[in-house]
Amino acid sequence: MSLPNSEPLPPAGFDLPPARRRRDRRQLLPEDENDRTAYLSELANKVIPTGDFFIFTILSGLALCFAIFFDAPALYILAALLAPFMSPALGLGLATIVGSARFFLQCLGGITLGSVIVFIFSLVAGLFGRFFKGFLYLNATYHTVFSWPDILFLTVGAALTTYFLLRSPNQRPLVASVAIAYELYVPIGVAGFGLTSDVQGLWPDGMIVFFVHLAWTALVVTLTLVFMRIRPRNFFGYGLATS
Repeated sequence: MSLPNSEPLPPAGFDLPPARRRRDRRQLLPEDENDRTAYLSELANKVIPTGDFFIFTILSGLALCFAIFFDAPALYILAALLAPFMSPALGLGLATIVGSARFFLQCLGGITLGSVIVFIFSLVAGLFGRFFKGFLYLNATYHTVFSWPDILFLTVGAALTTYFLLRSPNQRPLVASVAIAYELYVPIGVAGFGLTSDVQGLWPDGMIVFFVHLAWTALVVTLTLVFMRIRPRNFFGYGLATS
């Protein structure tokens, strides 16, 4: 007696209308609440800083010291290219969606420690700068002034990084993240250099620009998530978003 051949089961969602299947494929987040919660939790774990973040921060800080000292625009770009994926800065905005105080503090601690590393390297470079009087640090001075082109550059970088990270959580959009690194690490590095070198106009101006750019990055990430229909999950998230 021959047994009937078994037929493969149709894929999930096969019985849905074609228009519904196309819409589901275009969605960045699942519609089911449990699946969405699991997705955001997985995404949050990916933006928590790891050892690689601090290793590349050290390399970026070293390159930035040479960039400031030699006043070379190309070295400023190199410092941004050597910078790590700026996941903690993205996490500050994502924390408003997840609504976790612990997650927010982890990301805040990560970006703070990374910035302190760059700041300390620049402090040391500024001590050497005392022996070379008369140098003109024109590019360094530029990064201590509020600039709308810098804000535009940072806005596009933060928005694109957030979008591509949501679209492909397993891949890090390093190219877009360069804009965030450039607008965060460079001002705080310039501020540290100015503090110990006594070059006028660098400290505390660069530090102020750094804090403005960091707050703006978190805001842009949050607004990008809201625009993509991902809203805060609890009152803690709404409190962060409005503070």
